[in-house]
Amino acid sequence: MKETQWKPKGGKSKKYSYEFKTRVVKENLEDKTSLNILEKKYNINDSVVFNRGHLYLDAGEDSLRTMSKASVIPLVCYMSVKV
Repeated sequence: MKETQWKPKGGKSKKYSYEFKTRVVKENLEDKTSLNILEKKYNINDSVVFNRGHLYLDAGEDSLRTMSKASVIPLVCYMSVKV
């Protein structure tokens, strides 16, 4: 299976393990840790955590294993809808 790339803040794309991605997303969703804190703690862009969090909620934990460009498109539409 192809690993998902998360782009570190201010750097080139870096591959993170499935376990790392799951831990960060769960820390945001379950522990209610803010995106800003996670961005500083892990040196990753907060929008990455935000987008993967929605993907996790919509498609489940296995969605963090791989990421295709097609799976990002619904997130962009989802994020543009005001609640």
